Amino acid sequence: MNKVWCFLLHVLPKGFTRIRSYGFLTNRGKTGALAKIRACLGAPAPSPLEDPSDGEAAPGPRVCSSGGGTLVPLVVFP
Repeated sequence: MNKVWCFLLHVLPKGFTRIRSYGFLTNRGKTGALAKIRACLGAPAPSPLEDPSDGEAAPGPRVCSSGGGTLVPLVVFP
């Protein structure tokens, strides 16, 4: 019963929005905080995204075949 109660402490009622303006993921200090966390963990810094302006034309937006909306890639795997 105690585990269920601890879990339910983190569930918001319907209609409420979670505020993420504190901690290490705030917009103000995210870059510096994540760099410190990576240094403490010994993790390498992420590689910068490739710039498509190096001579190649950037591909156009992909369109959904059923709805016609623009598809936005969330993760690009190498």
